[in-house]
Amino acid sequence: GYELKQRIGIMLQETSLYLDLRVGELLRLFASYYRRAVDTDALLEMIGLQEKRRAFVRELSGGQRQRLAFILTLINDPELLFLDEPTAGLDPQSRRAAWEWIARAREEGKPVFLTPHDIEEAEALCDRVAIIDYGKIIALDTPKRLMASLEVEQRIEFVIEGALDVVRLEAMPGVTKALDDGQGAFTIYAPEAQPALKSLITLAETEGFTLRGLTVEGATLEDVFIQLTGRRIRA
Repeated sequence: GYELKQRIGIMLQETSLYLDLRVGELLRLFASYYRRAVDTDALLEMIGLQEKRRAFVRELSGGQRQRLAFILTLINDPELLFLDEPTAGLDPQSRRAAWEWIARAREEGKPVFLTPHDIEEAEALCDRVAIIDYGKIIALDTPKRLMASLEVEQRIEFVIEGALDVVRLEAMPGVTKALDDGQGAFTIYAPEAQPALKSLITLAETEGFTLRGLTVEGATLEDVFIQLTGRRIRA
């Protein structure tokens, strides 16, 4: 029990903090629980709270308390982490800092069990994703393989200057459907993106128009979740 606690870090979805302590005092208190602790100044700087070291915890905003809870999880430089929505309520800059720390921990070979705040976190940070429905794991694989398992058409969006008949796009090899919003923006659908892109570039060269804002989107982890569970991800 004691030895295990020295080696792990756990962040719950909601963390109760000592509101009447100063931030620096709380960090020192948590550091005293472990045989070793990392530099608290470095943790505060990483998450943008260095100027709040002498502030009382009760004076912090909700987002600042969430940031503090995150670095308290890291104070013993844990070998194994359990993080439940660690970036919920964080501003974009702090969220990015947390992502970078989690990615670095992964690169160092530290196992991280992450319950993400949104699907983007899972795609960006996780080597393997488990989809749980009513307490049961119904899918477990890499994000790439999970997304590849769906028979979802690739969506290619682009803008052109000038007129183009959408029928010309639908007639291209590898394209199953084409849409025109009437303002120069088009969307084409294809089982595979590469053949459709090749056809599109050939048509652009033949007709003499320029493609702008070209994007290709396929299946996402959210698509996988919806197909497997029949509902959208709950916040």
